[in-house]
Amino acid sequence: MKKMISFVAAFLLLVGVVSAYTIDGDLSDWGVDPFSDGTYHASDFVPADPDIDYIEDDWPAGPGSMPIGGEPFDLEALYFDDFGGYAYFAIVTSLGSSGVSGYYMNALALDLDNDPEWGDQGYEYGIKLRGADAGKVCYLPVWTAAFADRDPEADFTCDGSDSVWTGTADLVYTLFKAGADNSHNTYVVEIEANKGLLGTPQFQDISDWHITQTCGNDILELNGFDWDYLPEFTTVGAALALLGAAGYVAYRKKKN
Repeated sequence: MKKMISFVAAFLLLVGVVSAYTIDGDLSDWGVDPFSDGTYHASDFVPADPDIDYIEDDWPAGPGSMPIGGEPFDLEALYFDDFGGYAYFAIVTSLGSSGVSGYYMNALALDLDNDPEWGDQGYEYGIKLRGADAGKVCYLPVWTAAFADRDPEADFTCDGSDSVWTGTADLVYTLFKAGADNSHNTYVVEIEANKGLLGTPQFQDISDWHITQTCGNDILELNGFDWDYLPEFTTVGAALALLGAAGYVAYRKKKN
């Protein structure tokens, strides 16, 4: 019986960690390797797992093809996945955490209920991406504007009458590859957020997310992604069933 309990405990631990992401700025666990040989290949951005939601919009070099301000402001790819009680986000960009000429990538804006009427600008959650507040999650943030003809949300404060800091996500904002994209550095932001910080989205809920820049020079959004992970009997329930069966067998042996 003790051996069975140990086995079930190990199984539950395994269930809790399989398919999770290590938040370290290395995208190999997403199954992608942008600029793998120092040049752009669209296939490098395609995740190995088809259940991962993503969008890739890396601008090639050339007149008129870059974001306003050029390559330093390029938002290149967004990735989303969820597993168990956590949501995972990854961002590939040319804009480092120290910014360019006082302009930064400031926040991740989330419309988790797919309701444009709820939350300022329709985004009812915000996650800070840099500075002392990096990783902090706000419910009902107040979004500040950049340029109206570019990016309607540049950053947020959490000082509205209904705004609430819900907690802090695990976040890394780091150099990914030096000089790989049109001779500019490429950076990665990875985030692991407990779903409880985001109002506990449910299986198959449809959501949108948007990356904000101080200047609004580039816009990248991942719209219409759904929450895939469904806690079900076949995972934790299966382990509990094994434990119950072992208990019944032990009881029968003792009785006989």
